[in-house]
This record gives sequence, C-alpha cells and structure tokens, in this order.
Amino acid sequence: MAIDYEKMFSELVQRHSDLVQQRDKIEVELARLTQLLQSTYHMLSPAQQVKLNAEIDRIDTRPPGLKQGVLMALKSKGREWSTPPEIRDYLESIGVDFGTDTARGLTSVGNTLRRMPPHDLETRTMANGQIAYRLVLKAPKPPASMRKKMGL
Repeated sequence: MAIDYEKMFSELVQRHSDLVQQRDKIEVELARLTQLLQSTYHMLSPAQQVKLNAEIDRIDTRPPGLKQGVLMALKSKGREWSTPPEIRDYLESIGVDFGTDTARGLTSVGNTLRRMPPHDLETRTMANGQIAYRLVLKAPKPPASMRKKMGL
C-alpha cells in the first residue's frame, strides 16, 4: 500500500496550526494569570507576602523584553486593534516598569512598534487620528525539514 504523502502533509500542517493556536492561547492565559497573581500578591498583608515570597519567586514574573511584551499585548487582544497607550497600559498591568515617566513608556512602545517588521503588524489610523496595531494572521509554515524536502 502506497503512502499518501500529500494527505500526510496536510494532516501535519493542520496539526502544526492547531498547536500554534494552543500555544497562543496558553501565552495569553499565562499573561492574565501572572497579572492576577501579581495583583493578588500586592493585596496581601506584609506578613502574608513574606510567608508567600517563595511561591511568588517560583513564578517567573520578570517582564519579558519590550518587543516580546508588545507582542504579548497584541496577542491578548486577538484581532482587535490596539493603540500604543493601550499597549503601554497592558504592559504596566503585567509588571513592566517604565519608571515614573509615563511618556517614556509610551515612546518606548511606539518606537518598538515602528521598528517591528511590517509583515508582522497591520496598522490603521483610528477616527481620533491615533495609529492602531494588530498582528497579521499568518498561515503556519511547514517545518524546515519538510520545506527542504519539498524544495521550498
């Protein structure tokens, strides 16, 4: 019996796509859970915080690099448009510290968005004149080993 490589390929591409979607959902859920954990921790009494320091230290609450944080903020919105102030606010809510100067945070987010490759982001000018961003939906690529075999 001959192996139907085209069918196999289609099934592998579908599985890859399913896993990418699961990963994106997990990243969003982790970001939300981290935000909730941090908020809840700060509502505890100092004695309770000391008691639970080991638990909060066990969870990696260090903010990711700014580009990764911006991507996380955009992923959390799905297909909704996000403006730089909304992205900055999201990053601050999950623990990214821009210092006391909120304008600096906004500038950093804006610069990060402008430096990202255009094939990763869609832009749109909102009615109020602000530029909004969202991630470009991409079809999953087959693994490199399969692309090589296919001559892609």
